[in-house]
Order: sequence, then C-alpha cells, then structure tokens
Amino acid sequence: MANRARWPGRFGGTTARWLLPALLAGTGLGTAAAQPQPVPAYAVAVATDPAAQRSADALQQAALQVINNTMPFVAVQPALGATGPAPAANPDLALLNDANTVNQALQAGLQAMTNLELDAAASSFSRIVEIYEAKPALTLITGAQPLAQSLVNLAINAFLQGDEGQTEEFFRYSISIDPTQMPDPELFPDVLNVYSTVADDIGSRSLVRVNVTTQPAGAEVWIDGLRKGTAPNRWDVPPGRHVFAARMDGYVSTGKLVDVQPRRRGNVEVELTLEEVPGGAATALGPAQPAGVADLPAALMEGSGREVALFRGISDQVGARFLLVLWIMPGDGSSSMISAQVYDRQQDRVVASALSPEVPLDPSQIGNAASPSVRQALDTAAQPLLAVGPPPPPPPPWNDLNGDTIPDDLQGGGGGDGGGDGGGGDEDGDSIVSAWWFWTIIGAVVAGGAATGIYFGLTASGGASGPDEPQVILEF
Repeated sequence: MANRARWPGRFGGTTARWLLPALLAGTGLGTAAAQPQPVPAYAVAVATDPAAQRSADALQQAALQVINNTMPFVAVQPALGATGPAPAANPDLALLNDANTVNQALQAGLQAMTNLELDAAASSFSRIVEIYEAKPALTLITGAQPLAQSLVNLAINAFLQGDEGQTEEFFRYSISIDPTQMPDPELFPDVLNVYSTVADDIGSRSLVRVNVTTQPAGAEVWIDGLRKGTAPNRWDVPPGRHVFAARMDGYVSTGKLVDVQPRRRGNVEVELTLEEVPGGAATALGPAQPAGVADLPAALMEGSGREVALFRGISDQVGARFLLVLWIMPGDGSSSMISAQVYDRQQDRVVASALSPEVPLDPSQIGNAASPSVRQALDTAAQPLLAVGPPPPPPPPWNDLNGDTIPDDLQGGGGGDGGGDGGGGDEDGDSIVSAWWFWTIIGAVVAGGAATGIYFGLTASGGASGPDEPQVILEF
C-alpha cells in the first residue's frame, strides 16, 4: 500500500533542522522564491440551451473548487454590488468568503512548512480545521481536500516535534475525510509508516451504515465533499469523523461533523435541518453573475472574436487575472461536450483551452465528469506561472589575443562605468584607441593588405620579368 522502507533511525529535533531544508531544496521547494504567488482567477459557466442553466450553475461551482485546488490559482470572491442579488437572497455567498480564507491560510501554512517554521505552520493549518468544524457546509464549495491536507500537515508537524500520539490522531482524522491525502514518501518515509499503520487499522474495520434525513426532505446530501444523492437515504462509510452537508433551493445550506463509531446493531442516524430563506428566494451556491455572462453563449457560437471583449469586461468586474470560461455546447438534452477556455487579462488573449467528451448534463454529475478537461486547461495556463528557476548566469568576460581579460571599460558594451552610447569610454575619457591590442590588430590588417597587393601585382601578365621569367609569389 505504501512504501515502508525506513531510514536508519528517526530524524527529528536538531537533525530535522538541517536535513529537511536540504531535502526540500532538492525538490525545488526549499526557498521562498520557488513558491509562486497566488494568482486571482474566476470561473463562469454558460449553456446555449436555457434548460441547461442549472447544470451550468453546478459546473461553475465545480470549476471554482478546481481553481482553489490548482496551484497557483485562488478563486476570487467578486464584489458585484447592485449588479448581483441582495445578500439575503444568496446566503451561501458567505461560504465563498470562507473558501478564500481557507485557501490563503493553506498557502501560508505550506510556505511555513517549507521554511521549517513549524509553529506558524501549525497555526495556519489549525485555523483551517477550525473553520471547517465551525462551518461543515463549506465542503459544498471546496470539497474535503483542504481539510484533509491541513490534517496531514498537522500530523507531519506533530511527528517532527516528537508527538506520535498527535500524529496518529491527525492521520486518523484525515484518512476518514479523504484517504488520498498522504505524506510525501520521499521526504517523510518514517511519517508514512505511521500513516500506513493508521490506514490499515481503519481499512480492517467494517463499514458503518448511516441513515441520513433532512428537514425538509429531498435535499442534496454531500459526505466529505462528495455528492451522494438526496435524502432520506442511507450510505456506508468507514468508522471515523465525517462531514455531512446538505443544500436545497430556497434554503440555507447546512452541515454537521459526525464521529461515526462502529456498532453491532442498528444504523447511525444523521439529521440535517435547513433554514428557509426569508421570502422563499432561491439559494444559489454560486456568486452573482457579472455583466456580460448572459451574452457569452451567442458570442461563443459566433466565434467572431467578440467573446474576447466579454472576457475582458468580466475579468475587470471580478478582479481576476485569469478567467476560466466553460461553455456547455448544444447537445441532445441529456449530454453535451464542454468547451473550456482560460483567458489571461494581462496578455488579453486565451492562453489555454480544452474540449471534454460527451458528459451527462445531470447537475449532480456534470462537475465530476468535466473535471479532467477543466484541470487540463488550468494546468496548461499554470505552467508558465510555475516555471520559477534560477536567474541566468552572467555573460563570460571578453579576452584578448593573449587570453587576458579585457577591462570592462574597453569591452564596448556600455557596461561597467562606460557610457551608454557603446563607445566604451569611462569617466576619465579613456578610448579604445589607447589600448595596445587595438594597434596590433590594425597593423596585422595593413600588413595583410599590402602582401595581398604585392601578390596580385607580380602575378598579373606574367609579372615584371616577362612571361618566361620565374614568377615571384609571396605567401603568408
């Protein structure tokens, strides 16, 4: 399951202080300069068929989650003011603010771990766990990956400080939420051994059946950031802590963190109560749409270039450098292909694109089905931003005919203290003609020219001695 090879002895304390930075440096993560700054990005999803608007809304939310999970992007929370619905009509917008806070804390924590600032890292990751435990419905937007990633890093932090009990506890929590998040086997082989032990223990236990009900009935239920279906229903989960969340149009999304314990008889009961929005307004997980989004389907169908002007306007409204545009193309009503384009406001052009295969238009499935194509487009756009390398080496010095280095003020490149006109002079008025090697070159050129002239002069028409006389040929 996992690499169980061990280093000779544990690394910790003083040893970790010098060994871990060296390992991180070998992976390109050892310095702050190698960490790209977060780049603001946003996603919009549109459909040519108005009947697919609900699918477009679900696709937009999935895309915003992918953005937050793709380095170095961070999904922005636009402040659209009067152009969007009133806050009371869209109460889940507060979750997007929390999602931005989580992403910023996650980046800060990872940077602190790279710099081996363990206390600062623990503070950032603990803050993330607190946010999710206070607002479990946040997994509707971000999924459970940031929570599990924070728990894994807290476990690594605890291991480096010699607290194996806390290490196991954090791993047990993270594996229950998202078992795909684990320590790097090359950097932390000993930590991975602890992870594997905990994972094997959880995997050896029987699944627990959980009955989930919602008030009102019929709400969409998500477990650990994955949509499961509508309530009432029952699902099997491994023992441990899990995040249950529910959403429904016209209601404020809700969630609950439940520690599911194995039991011999009966099922675990989980009830989620949603609060109705005053006035019965529809609840949308997504933010208010900027001006111009409604015009995108027609512009994309035309393909005349008008869509780029709309991309530009939308990016300026939301304050994002990168805009991910997802277009549900015309289909048969049950499935369709999705066009993904990434627009860079700084370059004012589309820098990446991808086209998905036919995906179902069911709002509960379209996000996961289109995710590979969305990631492909984002990864292509991210590559230049992540290409952080060392600065280019300085140019080699100029050498004269004897192999000696020519002074900077005589290299003729305007460098050193020389003037910018390329004349090579310095502030004392020295000139290139004052150098001995300059006159050596001039003398060689003159001598060569004279020899060439003598050669051709004596060989023309048989030379000065007549055609029967030996010709004088000077060779150099």
